[in-house]
This record gives sequence, structure tokens and C-alpha cells, in this order.
Amino acid sequence: MYKKMIDRWVRQGLIAPDQAKKIEEDVRLQRVHHVSKLLTILFSVLGLLFLIFGFSYFLMDYWMLLDKAFKVGAVAVLTLVAAGVGENLRFKNKNKLLSNTFFVAAMLLFAATLTLSVRLYNLDIYDKNLFMIWLIGITPLVYVMQIALMSILYYAGWLFRALTGLIPFFSPQDALEVPYILVLWGMIFFFIGVLHTYFVRYQKTGRYYMGIALAPFLLGLVIGANDWFLVKAAMRSSQIVLSAENRLYFLEIAGAAILLSLAPLLFNTFRTRVMGLTVTLSLSIIAFVMTFSFYPTLLGEGPVNYWFYFILLQLLFALTCLLMLFAGLRIRNFMLFTYGIIASALFVQTVFMWLLRELFPALPFFARMLLNGGILIALAVVVFKVRKRLEQEF
Repeated sequence: MYKKMIDRWVRQGLIAPDQAKKIEEDVRLQRVHHVSKLLTILFSVLGLLFLIFGFSYFLMDYWMLLDKAFKVGAVAVLTLVAAGVGENLRFKNKNKLLSNTFFVAAMLLFAATLTLSVRLYNLDIYDKNLFMIWLIGITPLVYVMQIALMSILYYAGWLFRALTGLIPFFSPQDALEVPYILVLWGMIFFFIGVLHTYFVRYQKTGRYYMGIALAPFLLGLVIGANDWFLVKAAMRSSQIVLSAENRLYFLEIAGAAILLSLAPLLFNTFRTRVMGLTVTLSLSIIAFVMTFSFYPTLLGEGPVNYWFYFILLQLLFALTCLLMLFAGLRIRNFMLFTYGIIASALFVQTVFMWLLRELFPALPFFARMLLNGGILIALAVVVFKVRKRLEQEF
């Protein structure tokens, strides 16, 4: 790919042949450096895994002879040793590769320490809460490492914990509350990512976080805007009465989402003001829908108004798409604009499939799938047609 690009630059007169050779040499050296870097990581990780497995087998061989405190203490000490060695390599020897390897080992050993403590001492801690404790414990290591993949996995772990820590009786197939939970948690994590972007060191991490957070946000809109979901959810909601604690849970995350959306307004730049105002508007609409359509049902004050709920969710979905596209163009943020394109494609599919079910209820399933594929191909053609203009805009 680089060879073709460099040759094109030479033909266009952008660079001289000598410069092209220099660039090719630099690219080759960069590849060698990258491969050697990967090999270093691979061998060091494998070596640490063997050491951990060896120690684990030692514990298993003498398990019955060892005291509980020794078992937990040994793993805890190894955790601290791995973290200490990693820190020493990082800040004194300036060896990021090996230090990251020891940091990963410390994370795994910390998980083992928590698991052993709970199992051996019969602590009354749910696995989900144990996972959250582990995430809190590894937070300093993740931010010291500054590795894209590790940051993504870490943030995805928090998102997973948030979405799996919902009200126990929730079923993704027919729970009326699921779309709002997904949308609101997506907004919360999105703006946590936005806050990261205001610190130079964590800007890349923040962009990754923003991208991950939009996944549950869009998924919530896709689920909630489907008529088949709303019909089942409306029927089920009349059979369930939530506790005051669970009702408060919804208001808490809605309030957190709205407060976090105001964060960009604290920074005096035009770009962040546009972002903050547009998304704050979206969240205000979400709060409106929750108050007048969703929350009264949880209080047992009446049945779900199906059409009111359905139309407002569709409008919210459409407005979100427009806001992403507008804000992306306005602040020259191609990633946000891309999310807007993806959201628009999902919205078009959702509305089109609903129209098919309403107008042609007897249409075979395979025909719907063919039409669905046709929509995606049509969208691909549209993107291909306007890509030149997009390149000029961004």
C-alpha cells in the first residue's frame, strides 16, 4: 500500500525520486522496528505466563498444606512485585515494552488475589461487584500504560459492568426500560470520554472511549424504535411494579447523563460549545420522553401509550442522526460525522422495515432480508459518490 502511494506522489510531482527512496527506507525500518517490538511483547508475555502457571501449579501441589493467609498473601505479594518491577522499568530504565508486560501480569495476579480471597474466606461478594473492584484496582496501571487496546478493553469492561448491573428481572427481548438504560449509559460514558480529550496525554484514549460509548447509545435507539419490541414491552410493563430503589436508579443515571453533557460548556472554545449544546439538546429530549411516557408507567399510573412512545423514539433517533452529522461538519470532526452516517443507516433500516411490516405483513422473511441488503448497498453507493466532497470538507 505504501509503495503504491509513494509511486503516485512521484508521478504527481509531489516528491522527488530520491525522497521516495528515503521514505521507502524509513517505512521498511519502521516495519522492522514494529515486528521486533511485537516479538519482544510476545516473548515477555509468554515468559510471564509460564512463571504464573508454574507458581499456580506449585500452590495446587501443596494446596492442602498451605494456610489460607499464605495462599492469598503469596499472590498479593506477587501482584505488588510485578507492579513494582513494571514501575521501575517504566520510570527509571525507560523500558515501556517490558514494563507493560509486568503491568499486565500485575492485573492478572490482582484478579487472582481477589478470587482467592472471596473463595477461601467465603466473602459475600457478587461476581459483578468483584469485577468492579478489579477494574478500580487496575485503573492506575491502565492510565500509566497508555496502550490503546488496553484502554479500550478497560473502558469496555466498565461499560459491561454498568449494563449488566441492571435490575435483575430485565430481559433484553421485552423490557421497556432497556432502550433508555442503553441510551443513557452510552451518553454517560461518551462524556467521560469527552472529558479525557481536554488533557493532552489522554486525548487518544478519550476518542477511543467516545467511540465505544456510542455503541450502546445507538443500540438502545435501534431496539427502542422497533415496533415489535414496543408491543411486547408495553404488554409486559403492565405486569411489573418496580421498587422505589429501582425507580430512583433511572432518575440517577438520567441526571448523571445530563450533568456530564454540560461539561463541554465549561471549556471556552467554539468546538466544545457546539458539541455540548447539541448533545445537551438530545439529552433534554430523552429526559422528556422518560418523564411523560416511560416513568409514569413505572409508577403504576397508567398503561403505556404505544404510539406516543414509538413516535417520540423515532423522532429522537432522527434528531440524534442529524445532530451527529451537523456537529461533525461544524467542528470538522470526521469520526463524529462517521458515527452520524452509521446512525442514519440504522435509522433508515429501522423505519423501512417497520413500513414493510405495516404495509406488507405477509411479506416473506427472505424478501425482507433481501430488501435490507439492498438498503445497505444503496447507502454504500451514496457514500462512494460523496467521498470526494467529504475529503474536501475534512
